[in-house]
Amino acid sequence: MSNTDMRSLHTLPVEFVYRILDNLSLSNIVCSLLNVCTKLNGIVKTYHRNETLTELYFAHNSIGDVGAQYIADALQDNKTLTRLILGRNQIGDAGAQYLADALRHNKALIDLSLGDDPIGDAGAQCLADALRHNKTLTKFSFDSDQIGATGAQYLADALQDNKTLTKLSVGGKQIGAVGAKYFADALQNNETLKLFYLQDSNIGYTGAQYLADALRHNK
Repeated sequence: MSNTDMRSLHTLPVEFVYRILDNLSLSNIVCSLLNVCTKLNGIVKTYHRNETLTELYFAHNSIGDVGAQYIADALQDNKTLTRLILGRNQIGDAGAQYLADALRHNKALIDLSLGDDPIGDAGAQCLADALRHNKTLTKFSFDSDQIGATGAQYLADALQDNKTLTKLSVGGKQIGAVGAKYFADALQNNETLKLFYLQDSNIGYTGAQYLADALRHNK
């Protein structure tokens, strides 16, 4: 955007900018207009559709890590959005870090879904650390073929401290039996989780045995 365009934007009445936003989708607003300038950030955050939005389905948009950063910035002080679906968006470890930072501050989101994105063990660690501190998220879905047993360990360890998560869905072909054991150990002590999905993770009969043993102790 040129300096001339920026000066013109600064002189536009807020009501006129709102009328422009009325003709854009929320996905375009989030990915194209946030972080353009301080004034536009303020306008977008006070835009009435953002103040009433409670659910955002944002899958299959190829937003990448940069788009994830825009969404994470919007989540920092959002007080209305309770459900966010972000699957298949080419989000990697850097994007996971942005979202994890947002989860440390956001007090409204209760359902977050990430699926089929190239998030690896490093990204899993960021998200797991956020889950240790987040006090509002109750449902979290995280499927990625890039996470292995180490990423599973990070998430399982987070269950030791998290007291609000009631549903966890995890998938990743590299998790294997070792990753299943980490989850099994966590399930023996966690008293909050009600629904646990472990799918497409190649845990084999050994991993099944670990989980079965955990069910003997889970209450």
